[in-house]
Amino acid sequence: MTRVAAMEVRTAVYRAYVAGGASSGEAEAAAELATTAELLAGEGVRLAVAGLGRFPRSGAAVEDGDPARLVDPEDRAPLLRLRIALDWCAATGRPIVVPDLAWSPALAEGEAHPDGALITGPCRAATSVPLDGIDVDADAWRELDTAAERYLVPEA
Repeated sequence: MTRVAAMEVRTAVYRAYVAGGASSGEAEAAAELATTAELLAGEGVRLAVAGLGRFPRSGAAVEDGDPARLVDPEDRAPLLRLRIALDWCAATGRPIVVPDLAWSPALAEGEAHPDGALITGPCRAATSVPLDGIDVDADAWRELDTAAERYLVPEA
């Protein structure tokens, strides 16, 4: 484990995602979710690393049903699929299944679903931020930190 500040998680995810090809909006959404997930369940850095380099330019769609289902043929980063699902849920008030996304109560209100995560409510906000840092997976942090370094160094 490695100890970092919550803001370091947010900054590293943002930089790694922009350097990898995500838009600034996608990177900001991923950074917010990763930080929240790390604070509440210790999963944010791993989720961020799982999505490195997965930033397709084609859109995802919602397949109507009971519940609705997110269809993402290009398999974008898990944090970006989660952001789409949360926004759709907030806009419609209806639950949505996000295939191949492991559900965690720290990420959003919902429940496990055989196909992935069933999202039924908003992303949960952290109630308090630890001032002395949080422990994150050391290997995942090194991978994320390495990807974030490309944000500051122009490629030749």
